[in-house]
Amino acid sequence: YFAEEVRRQLKARYGEESLYQGGLAVRSTVNPRLQAIAADALREGLTAYDRRHGYRGPVAQITNTADWQDKLKETKKPNGLLDNWKMAIVLSTGTERAEIGFENGQKSHIPLEGVKWAREYLNEGYAQGPAISAVNDVLSKGDIIMVSYDTDNSRYELQQIPEVQGGVIAMDPHTGRVLAMQGGWKYGVFEQFNRATQAQRQLGSAFKPFVYLAALVNGFTPATLVLDAPFVIEDRPGHFWSPTNYSNEYYGPTPIRVGVEKSRNLMTVRLADYLGMDIIVDIAKRFGVDEDMQPHLANSLGAGETTLVKMVSAYAV
Repeated sequence: YFAEEVRRQLKARYGEESLYQGGLAVRSTVNPRLQAIAADALREGLTAYDRRHGYRGPVAQITNTADWQDKLKETKKPNGLLDNWKMAIVLSTGTERAEIGFENGQKSHIPLEGVKWAREYLNEGYAQGPAISAVNDVLSKGDIIMVSYDTDNSRYELQQIPEVQGGVIAMDPHTGRVLAMQGGWKYGVFEQFNRATQAQRQLGSAFKPFVYLAALVNGFTPATLVLDAPFVIEDRPGHFWSPTNYSNEYYGPTPIRVGVEKSRNLMTVRLADYLGMDIIVDIAKRFGVDEDMQPHLANSLGAGETTLVKMVSAYAV
C-alpha cells in the first residue's frame, strides 16, 4: 500500500513517462519495522471485530474425501489469504479435535480451543449462535478451511478473512513523515484500494477537538462553563434537529476541558452554534481536515467526510 501510494504521487507529479523511463531514484519515509507492526495490528483488529460477528462457514465443501489432496489443490484460494495461512481439508471430526490434511499430503489436527471463537454467524449485528462446546459443532468432514499455526500454544487454529476493512497510518508529528501505512487487509491483484488515503469516511467524534480549538482561539478557556442541556434547532422548515449525548443524559454547566474529555455532543454543538459554523469550517480548512466542509451544524459532530491521512495529519499538527 505504501509503495503504491508513492507510485501514485510520483505519477501525478512527474508524469508516466518520467516515472517509468526517467531513471528516478526515490527515497521514502517508511520504516519497515513499523510497517510490519502496523499491518499486524490492523489485521488483529479486523480479525477481532470480524470474530465478534461469528463464523460464516468453510471456503468449500466436498462430499467424497477419497482423493482429498487433489480436491484441495483444485480449490481456488480466497483473495486475502495471508502468507502464513494454509488451506486444509477436514478429514474427520470429534468432540475434542478434528483431523485435517494439507496440499502436500501431511496431516495434523485442530483442537477445540482452535475453533471456540467460531460461533454461528446470524446477522450483521452482534447476534451469534450458541457457545462452541465441541469441534464438530463447527467443522464437518469435507470442509475446506483456512488455518494458521499458533506457535505460542502449539496448535492449529481456524481462520476466516474478515469482511470488514480498515486502514492505519503512523506519522511522526514533528516532521510529518509517514512511517507506516496499511490501507486494508492485504494488498494484491484484486485489492489495491487504499483506505488510508482514498476512502472518504465520516469524521464522527474525532472532529470535536477542532470545535473546542475554535473556542479556545476565540476567547474561551479550558475552565469556561458551557451548558450541557437539551438543544433543538429548526434546520429546515417544519423539521427540528435535536442531538443527544451518547449517555442520553444531561449534565448542566460543564467546563470545556470536561466536554472534550467526555466527548459531549450537546456541549460541542452548543459551542458551534454560539461561535458560528463559519469559524469551525475555517479551522477544518486550515488544518486540512476537509477543504469543502459546509457550514451545517451537524458537521460540528463529525457528519462530514474526509480521509484517514488528512485526519492523522491534522492531529499531528
